Amino acid sequence: MKAFRRLSCLPKRLSFLQNIAYLVIEDCYSLSHMCPHIGKLSCLKIVSVCIVNLGHRLAKLHDIDLGGKLEIKGLQNIGSLSEAREANLMDKKDLDELCLSWLHKDSFVKTLLLVLIKYLKCFTSYKSQELENIFL
Repeated sequence: MKAFRRLSCLPKRLSFLQNIAYLVIEDCYSLSHMCPHIGKLSCLKIVSVCIVNLGHRLAKLHDIDLGGKLEIKGLQNIGSLSEAREANLMDKKDLDELCLSWLHKDSFVKTLLLVLIKYLKCFTSYKSQELENIFL
């Protein structure tokens, strides 16, 4: 999907495309929600963007054998470090690039994000890492 500027949510029925291997999302600036059952897409090899929010937990990436570039947005919505561990990102050996972005509003979120970033950096062998912090 490219340049769907008004798209706010991926289609709920996307999870019925169980043989889909690539989900590349570019220039979809209004996208704020993933499809609720993305974890069922076990054939996925590339997901360019993952948005974490109350309806979509990072842990849904656990069983997907991802590769290439992954951008995770909305890290401020992760409830705990154990939720981040459940995503099992350190075992995704085919990931070449990991981009993390978040909005932070208070010190608790900032502290949690710093711990999360240290955790991800300690266990990654990604060729490239990019961190983007947006202050409000």
